[in-house]
Amino acid sequence: MEGKLRNPKHGITGPLSAAKPTEIDIQFTKALEEELHKHNLYEDESMSQKRQSVLGRLTDLVNEWISETLEKKSGGSLLLHRKGHVFTFGSYRLGVHGKGADCDTLCVGPRGVTRDDFFSTMLEKLQNHPLVTDIQVRRLRRKENATVSITCKVFHSSV
Repeated sequence: MEGKLRNPKHGITGPLSAAKPTEIDIQFTKALEEELHKHNLYEDESMSQKRQSVLGRLTDLVNEWISETLEKKSGGSLLLHRKGHVFTFGSYRLGVHGKGADCDTLCVGPRGVTRDDFFSTMLEKLQNHPLVTDIQVRRLRRKENATVSITCKVFHSSV
């Protein structure tokens, strides 16, 4: 890669700037890293792998729910687009989360699967799942199509 600027990723997203750090930037970075290590705020590799495993399990659970929902609604005629996506956002997505931090996720499903479906059958699926504990539900309805939120405090406690 000689002659090309290499931009490493320290998280899921790329850097805001590819400019080289100044000497003062380097000093501040070292001081900050020392302080973070001193307070044991970095997540270790096993916890990072656990997060990835949980996100994979959540994606599988969402896709299972989408298939079941579309099967019930269509009697099996809706065979295409039976998959959804689970996107991360917030501190995890930016790669700036700390040890034990939450992992914000957004579920996006195909047409035919509604918010009402999510808050009935998916919520029930989560509540009955053996790896989900301490679930909180908040429905935020400021407008007809407002965003909604479910908080699973613990999805999986051991891998």
